[in-house]
Amino acid sequence: MRKIRLLLIVGFCIMNSILLANTLKDYYHSNYGPVERVVFVFDEQPRYRLREDISSDILSCLVCGKVDAIRSIRVVDNPVITNFTFVPTDAFVGVLINTHNEYRLDTFLLKSGDDYKLVLDIFQHKEPLTPEEAREYAEFYRNVNKYGQALYFENVADSMVIENQRAEIKKLETAKQAAKQAEEEAKKLKEEAEKIPSYPVVSKPAETIEEQPVVSQPAPERISDSDNFLKANLPLSVYEVLEDIYLDKMLMFSIIVVFGVIFIMLIMSLIRKLHKTTKVKQEKPSDSFGTLEFQRVTIRRLLSNGWQIEEIAKELNITTDEVEELGRGIS
Repeated sequence: MRKIRLLLIVGFCIMNSILLANTLKDYYHSNYGPVERVVFVFDEQPRYRLREDISSDILSCLVCGKVDAIRSIRVVDNPVITNFTFVPTDAFVGVLINTHNEYRLDTFLLKSGDDYKLVLDIFQHKEPLTPEEAREYAEFYRNVNKYGQALYFENVADSMVIENQRAEIKKLETAKQAAKQAEEEAKKLKEEAEKIPSYPVVSKPAETIEEQPVVSQPAPERISDSDNFLKANLPLSVYEVLEDIYLDKMLMFSIIVVFGVIFIMLIMSLIRKLHKTTKVKQEKPSDSFGTLEFQRVTIRRLLSNGWQIEEIAKELNITTDEVEELGRGIS
């Protein structure tokens, strides 16, 4: 299993006094299925940049003067990442994040009270491998009110379903052709075996007159009763013209059926998208994470996993009072 490294490096400063005021106070992460959200908390607005290194790993550079006590950890049973490694120095702090596979990264900066949060959404794969994974990506984007990306991955999921259906149809056609070819080969072997005489061949005397070779007559073609009737009652040229017309019509009918099926599937997909009810945007702070319903579901899940009120408020970027109000009645 190939590991792809996501490196966050805090770079050298030009004005040391300004950078020393910028502190990496804390970091935390949470898993949302095939998406891992990593958050770094600063006391001042950080400067950062993304670049590719020679091994095609993504490098995120953070400008930071000092760091509070943060230790490296190993992440267990996580489908996206495996561990965090912090490398602090006098001038910068490096953060190494190991992932399982080739990932997809979305990043943005969020103002939260007096702090600044650098948010990294790390997806399990750069492009989803299955329709189910694509729909999980779309669901995550809907929950964070990014409907354009959600619609994109819904279309990706529908396209993958259609491609899978085409692959199955092609597989069935290939198997059918192979079976037909095997049947023809078996039939040919049987006919050749029937031509071999079952009695022993006796060598003829020298004075026997040489027999003339027997020329075998070609076996008549097998045709249906209707073909027999038409061929017997119509001129050969007329029969051949009618046969060509029939084959052309069958080919045209097959093409119409295939395009009809594809057109119906596209129409059904369009109707389903047009009739999807748009979720009413709920009133919430512009810098909070997800809709109110998504926050309630997340609070219920995190409380059941033993999270504290303060940790949940930090995760969802809301106040502890809002956590208690949304989580009221949850055991």
